[in-house]
Amino acid sequence: HGLRFGPGLAFFNSLVAVVFMSVAFHGSPYWSSMPGLALGMCLAVLCVPVYGAVLNRRLQVQHSEAERRAAAWESASKSDPLTGLANRVALMEALERVHGTQRASDRVCALFYVDLDGFKAVNDQAGHAAGDEVLIAVALALRDAVRANDLVARMGGDEFAILARGLAHGEGAQAVADKVLHALSLIEVPGHAHLRVSASMGACLLPDPDITSPREAVRVADELMLAIKREGKGAVRVRARLDERRASN
Repeated sequence: HGLRFGPGLAFFNSLVAVVFMSVAFHGSPYWSSMPGLALGMCLAVLCVPVYGAVLNRRLQVQHSEAERRAAAWESASKSDPLTGLANRVALMEALERVHGTQRASDRVCALFYVDLDGFKAVNDQAGHAAGDEVLIAVALALRDAVRANDLVARMGGDEFAILARGLAHGEGAQAVADKVLHALSLIEVPGHAHLRVSASMGACLLPDPDITSPREAVRVADELMLAIKREGKGAVRVRARLDERRASN
């Protein structure tokens, strides 16, 4: 009972047992002749169950603390230390879940690969401390621009990714991209009003039979982003799913 319901009940049960044992020992000539042994048995009945219950509780507390620390370490291994966003590892795990569970439907996911334009000038002219401030501001802007169930990740340097869930095909992805581009256009570099940042974005819709793995999805979105970089920057290119491309043809 102490292990199930706590030391309070264990102590109460032991106390009741000690009372009845004491009465039995007092009325027995055999036990009355050995008071030390009788007292030891009463103390054992009183102390051992309570000690076991308290020890079990302490082990539970230590186990909970170990689980909390493990969860904290796991969270730290999947987050970016500067911005607090998810990192590449967390994004790939989320893409694995999408790849394993998402099926063709009216609702799709979109993976955006975002690369900042003009960030090198910020580092060169305003310094790396200002660059870090801009990256933090970009992270906040991206989180504010998407929904709560969308995942925003920092891939490294000035590259970010967004996994948007439950979109209505390409139109929904374009709407997300427009909000992101607008949010980033409002970011200012402290003390350097002439410096601005924008973004080039590539996006692919999932699921798509042409995209067979999370790594392939990242590669496709990255290539689309690089194509926008070559064409003039500050825009987005969305790759439609296979069924949409066939319909458009």
